[in-house]
Amino acid sequence: MSSVFFSIDHKNGTIINKKALPYGTVLDSVMMHISTATSAKKLQVAINDGEYHDWQTTDSLWLRDCHTLHLTVTDESGEMTKNYTVTLNHYDYEPTTFVWNLMSGVALPDLNATYADVVTHGDKAYLVAVVGGSTVLYATDKNNPMLWSLLPTSGLTGACRQIAVAEDGRAW
Repeated sequence: MSSVFFSIDHKNGTIINKKALPYGTVLDSVMMHISTATSAKKLQVAINDGEYHDWQTTDSLWLRDCHTLHLTVTDESGEMTKNYTVTLNHYDYEPTTFVWNLMSGVALPDLNATYADVVTHGDKAYLVAVVGGSTVLYATDKNNPMLWSLLPTSGLTGACRQIAVAEDGRAW
């Protein structure tokens, strides 16, 4: 953890490691080195939605199920406090590995297509196919992939050669 860089946004009270910790990183017991300015009187720490506890620089925390730390810093006078949320980004999956899952109970539309691709986003699955030189687009609910609906493809000309889905759900 000593090589992990955390960005601090004092205005919004957020602290985050923008580069996710590698998959499989063990967070069983980590010695956190949290320090405050000399004008701080007290630091309190809470894991996830747990209770706040006074923090000593020699303390260590159990971070196995921790995704968020909450910090409260109190000034010397004891009258002003500042809250921070520390987010620990880490991969819950191996980001360099593809995992293929067979959708059971799927009945694809009966197409004589020269190209077909299925992509998913959210709770929907989309089938893009080239039929007779034109691109057609179907959608279904991933929970019931038996019923496919033909979607309008206005703006598409020619035959699709590749498809991708953006994070906002748009197909390209």
